[in-house]
Parts: sequence; C-alpha cells; structure tokens
Amino acid sequence: MDSIGIPYLLGGSLASSLLGEPRSTAVLDFVADLSPELVSAFVEAIAPDFYVSESAIREAIAGESSFNILHQATMSKVDIFILKNQPLERSEFQRRRAVAVRQDPERSLFLPTAEDIILQKLILYRLGREISDRQWRDILGVLKLQGNTLDFDYLWQWAEELNLLELLNRALGESGL
Repeated sequence: MDSIGIPYLLGGSLASSLLGEPRSTAVLDFVADLSPELVSAFVEAIAPDFYVSESAIREAIAGESSFNILHQATMSKVDIFILKNQPLERSEFQRRRAVAVRQDPERSLFLPTAEDIILQKLILYRLGREISDRQWRDILGVLKLQGNTLDFDYLWQWAEELNLLELLNRALGESGL
C-alpha cells in the first residue's frame, strides 16, 4: 500500500497487541482509504503472492465495507476494511502514527493511537453483546500498558458520543486507572 500511495492503518487484534498485551491472531486487519483509481495497481502489486478478487474490492469500495486477500504460500487471511465516511473513523485515520517495526532496512506501519484502538475495541465488545473475553482483555491490556500517557479527554468525549461511557469507566476501573 505504501508503494502505491494507499493510505492505511493496521487495526484489530494485532494493533492492540502492539499497543497493549500481546496475543496471537489468525487474521490481519487493515483500514485503507482505497480509491477506485488505485484498485488495478493494488491488484497488480499483490497478485503474485496473494489471491485477490478485483470485483470484490470494487464492491467493498462502493459499499464502504470490506474484502479479504489470501496469502497463497501461507494461506494467511488479511481483511481490508474500506475507510468509512464516519466521524470516528476519519478522526482515527487522521491521528494514525507511523511506527517502526523493522530496522535495516527500516519498515514502518501505520497504527491507530492507543485511544482509537480502545474505542474500536469497545465498539466491537458492545456489538458482540459484551461477552468476548478477548476483546475485553485487549481493551484492558492497552489501558494498562499506555496508562497515564492516554488522552482521557479524547476517550471520554468519543465514549460519550458513542454511548460507551459506562463501558469505558468500567474498563478504566478494572485496569487500575
């Protein structure tokens, strides 16, 4: 995505593992601001190593949904979510940060901020009827590791707007913050 000029961020459980408590995950999640004009270049760039459906990508862009690609050698799945025109997602995308993940040669990935991954995990926890121990552990792990470096005003503002304030307060209490 970097070489083609597609803005993205790595999300999901891998992002929360990098910002909080590490855990294994079978799927990589990305959010991409992929325009229809770049679809062919994207498919061409990854086609040697990944199974990809150009029509699925175009449908995902049109519907602001997702598509997946499959790494042929390892059968690893990557989910790519199209950036939605929603306030929280736009804010998260604007706040993303490049984080070095390898040196010599240096490679970076764009990650959400700790606050944004907490909010996304709270949303997923709520959507899952508040029963996923994994989502809850991800939330607590990020809170515990990031601690007082978090922008609590940002968290409370979005949690209130998203009707997640009681969950956020519960998580803050359980994490010791």
